Amino acid sequence: AAPQQPARKSFFRSRWFLAGAIVVTGLVGFGVGKATSHRGYHHAYRMSSEDGQARVQSGLQRVLGKIDATPEQREKITAIVRSAMLDLQPMRQSLRLSREKLSTTLKAETIDRAAVEQLRRQQLEMTEMLSRKMSEALVSAAEALTPSQRAQLVDRWQSRRWRG
Repeated sequence: AAPQQPARKSFFRSRWFLAGAIVVTGLVGFGVGKATSHRGYHHAYRMSSEDGQARVQSGLQRVLGKIDATPEQREKITAIVRSAMLDLQPMRQSLRLSREKLSTTLKAETIDRAAVEQLRRQQLEMTEMLSRKMSEALVSAAEALTPSQRAQLVDRWQSRRWRG
């Protein structure tokens, strides 16, 4: 008898997972972007955590309202995004400090190649951690939405580029 082939995931199921991943990444990214975009990029680091949370909450509720998310879905996704933001904030601060160190290193009389390489490696590690946290939040939030809601969000994202 021929060896049994492992079961394959259906294309439909994979497509919905991908759509959900895109949607939740968009939601989290949209919320973080909204929280940090006021008055330019540098203002984001001066914004208090409470201000950022309020901006994310506002943008998130607007987006979730457009897909008729239930109160339970809103509560669950808001908690996921809030937790992700709190986890990501120190990491973003570390990346900012690393960029400042790189600037200082490059302005020096003699460039320390080893220091630049060390900073590059630290930034890669931090970026990997950020990516992992975003993926975790993405999957958690995607699980809270229905396939129809995820499809609506993907359609909005593709047509409007997340303008809310």
